[in-house]
Amino acid sequence: MQDPANTARAFITHLLESQDPGAVPDIGDYSEMVKVVYEAFQLGGPDAVRRSFEVLSRDDPRFELIRPASLILPRMNGKSSHKFLSAGSSVPPLPESARLPEDLGLGACPWLDDYIEFSKYWSPSGYKGFHASVGIWILSTVAARRVGIPLGSKIQYTPLYIALTARSGLYAKSETASVGVRTIKGSGLGYLLTGDNYTPQALIKSMTGIVPPNYAALEGHDRTLIELAVAYSGQRSWYVDEFGGFVEGMRKKNGYMAQFGDFLRTLDGCEEELSLSTIGRGEDRIVSPSLSMLMCMTPSDLRSSGQRGSELWNNGFWARVAFCGPDGDDTISEDRMPNARFHVPGEILKPLHYWHERLGIPRVLIEPDAEPGKFSVARGEYPENLCTFGDGVEDAFYNYRNALSRLVRETPNTDLDGNYIRFPTKALRMSMLFASLENEGRIEMEHWALAQGIAEEWRANLHSVFEQINEPLPTPNKTLEDRILSFVGQWMTSHELPPTKREISQNMSADASVLKKMVDDMVGIGLLVEIPGKKTSYFGLPLKGGNEDNERQGEQ
Repeated sequence: MQDPANTARAFITHLLESQDPGAVPDIGDYSEMVKVVYEAFQLGGPDAVRRSFEVLSRDDPRFELIRPASLILPRMNGKSSHKFLSAGSSVPPLPESARLPEDLGLGACPWLDDYIEFSKYWSPSGYKGFHASVGIWILSTVAARRVGIPLGSKIQYTPLYIALTARSGLYAKSETASVGVRTIKGSGLGYLLTGDNYTPQALIKSMTGIVPPNYAALEGHDRTLIELAVAYSGQRSWYVDEFGGFVEGMRKKNGYMAQFGDFLRTLDGCEEELSLSTIGRGEDRIVSPSLSMLMCMTPSDLRSSGQRGSELWNNGFWARVAFCGPDGDDTISEDRMPNARFHVPGEILKPLHYWHERLGIPRVLIEPDAEPGKFSVARGEYPENLCTFGDGVEDAFYNYRNALSRLVRETPNTDLDGNYIRFPTKALRMSMLFASLENEGRIEMEHWALAQGIAEEWRANLHSVFEQINEPLPTPNKTLEDRILSFVGQWMTSHELPPTKREISQNMSADASVLKKMVDDMVGIGLLVEIPGKKTSYFGLPLKGGNEDNERQGEQ
């Protein structure tokens, strides 16, 4: 089985070496692309191939997927790294023994930096953390259980379950996730994704490697895609847009979705193989199983399954999920989406595709079975690329692990114990992805620092989500009061001056007339203080010193 991109790249390499390979082979969508390059070769030899390839790749990013090694261009450099916020005040602070310099992870994964900027462009309303989390899910998808590190009695691999969690319509969960899904498909790796809707039995069956009955009749690119899908059948990635409904179906003990809870927990452990016996189908066997997931949900979806004492906190299901989402005070972006046809640039596609090939393509042999329309599948050894710890990384991993274990012992809320215990594993998996993509698998301190920083952001998000779903449902007026007080406090910290009514209205997502009336009411009951200025009034938080301090506040 030959990957179509490899075949196309080998053909162009021959042209660059002044060798004419003859007719362009049937390699699906790449055939027409290679024909154009071949025509350039016939007109002007290798130099014409080089010139035409650069022109073509600027107009059509798909050419980056078949760029030969001799034509590789330097990667983009100089972009500022994504910087994660420190955990909020409601989050137990990380013990000093595990803290790292704030900027240590900057630039550790240039591909992720590029992806964040790309995702922000196409989904400008997305919460800031969504862009990085979706990028990490992409890396977890492409790794497909081929990246690991020995730890204890097992190899630790890199699957991740990530839940984009925010109020419906405000932070572009689905739009930001769609950018990630389309990036995977645009890189030619769509066969790593599952379908949209599955029962537990259907997902299990698909991961065993089902060969369609019409396989023998397929040729060329279509046949190759089936072979690749079978080769990676046990190592899949799944995007679930409405995960709240999925979970409620899973919680019905006698429902058809009930088996998902145990199955998803088991898949996260990446056992060597998974066998499930069923009445009527016999034994379903998944070789080298692994599943990564990206889900979208709202805090209200979790009102039942995420309440205090829920079995999903205590049985380890939610512990395996990384929650990513804003708290109530995060600014909502009003930037517009680009009015252009979506495309993925070469600096995003090219590193993914080369990394995918470097990790190794699993070999399968599909042969007709005795029963018509049935096929047997013989598998070679599944590729494995082991990472190593650089100087200080193993110590940093255990420092973080031990610090979170201490917080678990000191915190009375036992619902989140499993999440805390698994954050170091999530950080380790991320650091392996960064190191494998960018550094041939050696995990340096900058990779670990970036991963720990993201894990800490997820820890803050976890507390925010837990508090949102477990607090009493507030009245609309009380919610708006709290948001105004929070905004005024943040504005005064960053601007050293209280905001005006106009500034409050422009920066909060609520009806302007309602906001202005609420501000007046809050002044009337002493929650805010009105400070007259030369042209307008400012509205600040009351200071302990009384009127004199409040007047000085407006003069600053």
